[in-house]
Amino acid sequence: MRLRPRNVRSRLTLWYVLVLASLLALYAGVASFFLFLSLREDFDQNLLQDVETVEGMLTKEPNGGVSLHSSHPGAAEPRIGRFIEVWSPQGSLLYRSAESDTPRGAGGLVSGAASKAVVPLVEASR
Repeated sequence: MRLRPRNVRSRLTLWYVLVLASLLALYAGVASFFLFLSLREDFDQNLLQDVETVEGMLTKEPNGGVSLHSSHPGAAEPRIGRFIEVWSPQGSLLYRSAESDTPRGAGGLVSGAASKAVVPLVEASR
């Protein structure tokens, strides 16, 4: 039993089907790759914007922690609408937003805190 078609019309049809399927797969792969790059760039930009927004509202407390302050004097803690945590380079929790529903682990830290990425806060002279 031979799987190869005998007449030219069948061979050309199979050849065209294989070429078309290959081109469609290539197009889908390239389109998916560019979509991934675009989404990653948007995510990075949104994350950077959030960090810059929150960084401008953070103030250092006398006890070593940080708190969020509004630009308006006498206003309550601003509600950003996002979950925010600020960690020290040593791994201690400095600030957690009120939206947190995350369970606390031992020592008041969130479970899995060792795997968190730490973004160091640099004090700028104003």
